[in-house]
Amino acid sequence: MDNWAFTESFRRADPARVRRLERAMPLDAVVEAILTLRPKVDRIGLKPHPTIGPRRQRIEFCIRAKRDLLDAFFNGPTGYRAEFLRGGPEAALSIDRRIVDRIAAAYLEELRRIPGGWKSIDSPQAKAWIRQNREHDEALHGSTRPTPDIDVPSWIERMDEAVPTPRGPRWLARAGVIASLGREAIDVKGGWIEGGELVEDAYKEGNRTHQIRTYGFT
Repeated sequence: MDNWAFTESFRRADPARVRRLERAMPLDAVVEAILTLRPKVDRIGLKPHPTIGPRRQRIEFCIRAKRDLLDAFFNGPTGYRAEFLRGGPEAALSIDRRIVDRIAAAYLEELRRIPGGWKSIDSPQAKAWIRQNREHDEALHGSTRPTPDIDVPSWIERMDEAVPTPRGPRWLARAGVIASLGREAIDVKGGWIEGGELVEDAYKEGNRTHQIRTYGFT
């Protein structure tokens, strides 16, 4: 199993940031610190499935976070991706549930105002992730080949792999090695609902965990 570390180039470029990350709190404490500040919730609502359309929907929203806390959440050696890396597949599946449950509890009133919102967020497929930015998108689509910040050897070795999906390879495994802050927010997404009932996405159930552990991104 690879350990979470930072590259020498990243250490030289931003030594103060690396020191902060290496002293980061455990993931659950980071999430508590983010929620203690009662961050603003943006874009909360039911969103349609991108290919099936409005008959299938899920709850989506994002919460803003202070830069240092978001950095620890996503890029720290005790953070979200690091927990996926260290844990086995079964342990990884519980990480999202733990994080989403805590975030959902903080915004219970808002979620219950939306028909189907609570059912969606309570789904086993609910998840959290950084709100991606142009740096992520350009790496994923091969427009750039970033210098690695995260020194996980297996992720660096796979940077040029085309990641398979049911519709064929759609992106390159390059975004996992960068310590980006994205758009300084955490995206939270529930499970899909159709006809008032949860719909399982069998492909994404296990594949998301595999991608994060294998490439550092999904």
